[in-house]
Amino acid sequence: MVTCQTSGTFLAAILIFIAIQKRFTFIFLLLCFAVVVLSHFYFQHHEKVQTAQFNKMQQQSEYQGVATFTQQPVKKGNQFKGFVNVRNERFKYSYYPKKEQDALGHGEQLFHLTCQIRGQFKPINDHIHSPFHLFIKSVDFGSCTATPERQHDYLKQHQKFITDQLQETAIHFPGRIVALISGDVSQLDEQELTDVKAIGIYHLLAVSGSHVTALSAIIFTVLIGLRVPTVFIKIVLCVVLIVFGLYTDLAPSAVRSIITVLFILFLPRKWLHQGVDTLGLCFVFISLIFPHFIYDIGFQFSFLITLFILLSKPLFERTQQGWLNLLYLTFIAQLGSFMISAFHFNEIQWMGLISNLLFVPFYTFLLFPLALLRFILLHLPFPFYLLDQLLNFLFFIHDQCVDICLYFVKFKWFIPELSSIWLCFVLFALLMVLHYFVKRRFVSAVFMFMIFAVIITKVPLQHTNQLTMLDVGQGDAFLFQNKAGETVMIDTGGKAIRENEVNNHSISKYQILSTFKKRGITKLDYLIITHPHADHIGELDYIMTQIHVKQLIINVDSFNPEQLAYLKHYAAKLDTHVSDFRDMSEICQIYH
Repeated sequence: MVTCQTSGTFLAAILIFIAIQKRFTFIFLLLCFAVVVLSHFYFQHHEKVQTAQFNKMQQQSEYQGVATFTQQPVKKGNQFKGFVNVRNERFKYSYYPKKEQDALGHGEQLFHLTCQIRGQFKPINDHIHSPFHLFIKSVDFGSCTATPERQHDYLKQHQKFITDQLQETAIHFPGRIVALISGDVSQLDEQELTDVKAIGIYHLLAVSGSHVTALSAIIFTVLIGLRVPTVFIKIVLCVVLIVFGLYTDLAPSAVRSIITVLFILFLPRKWLHQGVDTLGLCFVFISLIFPHFIYDIGFQFSFLITLFILLSKPLFERTQQGWLNLLYLTFIAQLGSFMISAFHFNEIQWMGLISNLLFVPFYTFLLFPLALLRFILLHLPFPFYLLDQLLNFLFFIHDQCVDICLYFVKFKWFIPELSSIWLCFVLFALLMVLHYFVKRRFVSAVFMFMIFAVIITKVPLQHTNQLTMLDVGQGDAFLFQNKAGETVMIDTGGKAIRENEVNNHSISKYQILSTFKKRGITKLDYLIITHPHADHIGELDYIMTQIHVKQLIINVDSFNPEQLAYLKHYAAKLDTHVSDFRDMSEICQIYH
């Protein structure tokens, strides 16, 4: 995650840029400097506390005690997922019950039970702000008691009611309605999530500022049409938005949007003369109450994209055509998200520039309003077959468009790992591109962006011979890379999959592909598989779909005929040549 020093550097850079643009006085510049210094010490203290808590959790990772299950579990294969309260803290959990327990449906009955459990806490990654995930090894169902009524989370009860009601409708994808309304994507298929992330529209499924804006606009338009007094409209919006925020489990991006809307509704107009001022006030307010939000990726995306849009206000004011403003908005949003994507994911979803032009209006004006309407109508004891079929048709169109976009996603844009100095360069370069774009000097902006893109993609790469032993659990995976950028990988790691278990390919997603992106590796020249055991070949199929493998080298004798036939057919579809290990001379020449 972003360190205190890096956060302070970013904030200082933004303040200096704005100060120069606005020609602030010397006193105001001193005040800006004081804000940077104070924020540095504030977040440094928070980081020390967070580090101590992180280390304590790692030292006490094994847990045996009481846990309260606060959410209806979501079953995927033989696995149950949800949220649990342990020691007055809320954690995501995963639970693989024994077969006899699963047959009795115990896993699905955990909602609002308090039970004795045995499990282990593990962080998602090594960063001190990483949330911990509870992997439950066993549940003593004999010790379970119903959570007292006074402790019930009524919003969770209502979410369970909505989920159950959606199952009774004719909607083919009820999980998508849940995701659009509450931001809960746990009911969506892993491949579906991977696809929408790949084309850069995941923010439309998870709760974001666009949902809050659309919800506020719908309520405001309806109440204005009914001639409701403004004061009552503000009260209704306030109540609905607060409930909506709680309904989304206080998702940081939703909290940012909700607080911004509330500021606009209730603060005096003279305080809201500049949108950047409102955004800054909102940032300070949220940071003081929820300091950990600043490390949330969605929160960072939300604020930086909003900042870039607000800085582009003169461009929108001078443009009368709505379609042209939408085009500008999409480009500026991509520009605002560039640095966060490069830092956290080492990849730029360039397809988002095109896909958002299509999907943002599609979600804003069709899917979200209709999903909200269906959500409201679920409280009535009547079927709405035509509305359900309309939603099914829209989801069908949606999936067809996603498939078309996915065809072009095979062209990857990886960004190497960036130091703090490089991140500062990225920020200033993006602001300069934005400056020229807002001034309508589009040729200069595009030319500058292209030069910047080439520099940031190629220059930070380390052109040395490297051997990396990848952390793939009990399996093995080795990556060789020479000065010329040629690559050889030995085995992929993996794990044995239980019966009915869904393979989420976490090893590939969080270890192997993450390393590829940081090294700027967009292809593998050779991938060697020593033998077809799960801990050596388990991630092969997923890796081959995510990155082009030129040549796959195997020990033909170690595969049975069915395995070999499937592997050759699968490789042929992905334009990968399969050969036997006995011809190794070409590989040896690479590292000679």
